[in-house]
Amino acid sequence: MPLELHYATPPDTPTLATLFFTTFSDDFNTKLFPRTPDVHTWWTRALAKDIRNPRKRLLKVIDTDADTAKNEPSIVGFALWSLPAPVSNASTTENKTGSEGVEIEELEDGFSPPWPESCDGALCERFFGRNYEQQVEVMGNKRYYYVDIVGTHPTARRRGVATMLVNWGLERAKEEGLEVYLSSTWEGRLVYERLGFEVRSTVEVDGYVQDSMVWVP
Repeated sequence: MPLELHYATPPDTPTLATLFFTTFSDDFNTKLFPRTPDVHTWWTRALAKDIRNPRKRLLKVIDTDADTAKNEPSIVGFALWSLPAPVSNASTTENKTGSEGVEIEELEDGFSPPWPESCDGALCERFFGRNYEQQVEVMGNKRYYYVDIVGTHPTARRRGVATMLVNWGLERAKEEGLEVYLSSTWEGRLVYERLGFEVRSTVEVDGYVQDSMVWVP
């Protein structure tokens, strides 16, 4: 069955929110994001925000042979990429702290508080906060590409969907000579290692373990 990689569009976001529920159905992710209408709405809005963010790229993989009459999903995978911070030759300007520095554009990140009412806000803060700390510890202040999330529909696994989504960014990172960072579960780690990623550290939040992985061109 032929697969095609495309940029996601705003009308795709409800389907992608449902795909997140389907893809990340383990106990921890179900606790982190309960399967409730307000969480689905939050995910839809978060993805829509990231589509509008010039520093983000939301991708989808389409199965062109899917028979929707048989409830076969047409969108079988998605990934959200964060692009490296732009290199600016602009003159220095006074930043918010009053010191001299390069002006930084504030961009809206979809995956940020306020969390949905059905969520455990403290768990969200622990999970996303600890993962961000780990990202900074591993990557420092260098410019790099970041894979926020990769999801593949269970019926489309082992068909190269995740590889297509990740290779999109690896090709661009290679052209720019930049590293790529992501966090992965043990299951996903096997896929990423085949693509050249290496584990740099491991973090655990409430029993949920993720590896911080880096790809070097």
